[in-house]
Amino acid sequence: MTPFEFADRYHWLGVSDDRLGLDITVNISKYKADWATEDVNEASAVLDLVAKQFVGLKGGVGALPAVFQIGGGGSRVDPSEWFCCAGIRRAFGSRGSPDEIRDALRLAVLVGRPGRLSPKEYAEKWFGQDCNSFAGNYLGLSPMLPIAAYPTGRQLGNTYSEQDCRSFLPLPPRNDESSPLWGVTQGDVLVTFGAADKRGIPWRHIGLVRDISGSLDSATLSIAEWGEKGGRAAHHHGPYDNLPLIPDLLKWKPKSEWSILHAALKSALPNRKLLGYLSSSPDGTKAFKIFFDQAATAGLWSRGWHTGNHRFGH
Repeated sequence: MTPFEFADRYHWLGVSDDRLGLDITVNISKYKADWATEDVNEASAVLDLVAKQFVGLKGGVGALPAVFQIGGGGSRVDPSEWFCCAGIRRAFGSRGSPDEIRDALRLAVLVGRPGRLSPKEYAEKWFGQDCNSFAGNYLGLSPMLPIAAYPTGRQLGNTYSEQDCRSFLPLPPRNDESSPLWGVTQGDVLVTFGAADKRGIPWRHIGLVRDISGSLDSATLSIAEWGEKGGRAAHHHGPYDNLPLIPDLLKWKPKSEWSILHAALKSALPNRKLLGYLSSSPDGTKAFKIFFDQAATAGLWSRGWHTGNHRFGH
């Protein structure tokens, strides 16, 4: 599956369930970088109603196991189907894979949570993505990983989903000099390094290579990325033509206006042979875009890891 095709799974997300009377297509287009209290509360409300009304747990959401089934005769959900609490929460926190969003919507409809909203309106109100969750879900890594984890292997959180990714990180930079484009290929990760944001973080954005051709002096590049709200056009970018790539970026001799940022990059990724190009951060300030090899993740599913329940992840 190409990164563009994966993005389209969000924009044309089919949710079909005869038992629930669902047969709709929703367009997940929201961009949301941080979990909000309202997102957490909505996920908890859905799971609490499921626990009390359909699983029979008086303790509500607090009594639900990490994964659960909804049984009983005449159930509106297949009693053999498993659901993952963390996946439902990720969907409401704009970190869900397409499958997790589909599950979250079905459970919300089951308990009547959309209210006066149609299921489509409800889905498009609550579910979204951000850049690192989109990249993580495509690669089969945790959508909870911060951008810095990809180039450095650091700043992983303590959740199962993040810690389980430790053996895959950091991703190696693309630097095969025997290849015309140093080995860059579809699905590779493109990380943006710029001036530190208000949190002190220089890793500003992450995207995925859709395709690349040409030469180091004049490349043509298309990128899938989730950096803003919007439909297909907001997340399919390029082709960018006549793009000059910089081999061995740390040895590059920058002009004065790039010297401070270049020194910061050398400090952040010392002694690395990097391939990149000059670009900008989401706020418009100067930034380097750097290519990283995703080959180590090739055997993983494009889904998103089920925290605390590895059997249902891969």
